Amino acid sequence: MLSNPMVLKTIQQVGKSIASILNVEIMIMDNKLNKLGGTVNNEKDYYISNVYKYIMNTGERIIIENPGFHPLCKGCKKYMKCPEKAEFDFPIKLDDEIIGILSIVGYTEEHKRIMLSRKEDYINFLEVMCQMISTKVSEVITSEKLIVSALQMTYIFNSIEEGIIAFNEKGAITYYRPYFKTKG
Repeated sequence: MLSNPMVLKTIQQVGKSIASILNVEIMIMDNKLNKLGGTVNNEKDYYISNVYKYIMNTGERIIIENPGFHPLCKGCKKYMKCPEKAEFDFPIKLDDEIIGILSIVGYTEEHKRIMLSRKEDYINFLEVMCQMISTKVSEVITSEKLIVSALQMTYIFNSIEEGIIAFNEKGAITYYRPYFKTKG
């Protein structure tokens, strides 16, 4: 769902916006934990942590004030020596299904101070961003269903051997096919 090109464009825009407004690193991933967008790159040692797996299993958001020392950090290769200073991880949900994760990370003490001092503002902002991504996914799914329905209707109309006239709600003709009789 999140890897649809229309959705990916929105994800990349959201990622850039969040990173520039909040001055933090960001990563957005799908429900298979594939990185789709954001500023976190390979140099930052992106890896699948227990935190992300936990979010996918529970749907809960997690705020880690001391990365490397949180219970979910146990088993991580960076346990007790994590370069991250603060981390906010939010599930992206469509209806009741978790379709991805939005994660922001502060790598400096200054980032940590700002993130934690404005924690509620960040939470509200990130919830809105997750909802925006979810809404875009919903729009794409609806659009794809409408296209399939239109193709089905066209096939049905083209298979009928009678004349057809379709009107919109204002009475304007939207489809016209004159009567024809096939040979045989």
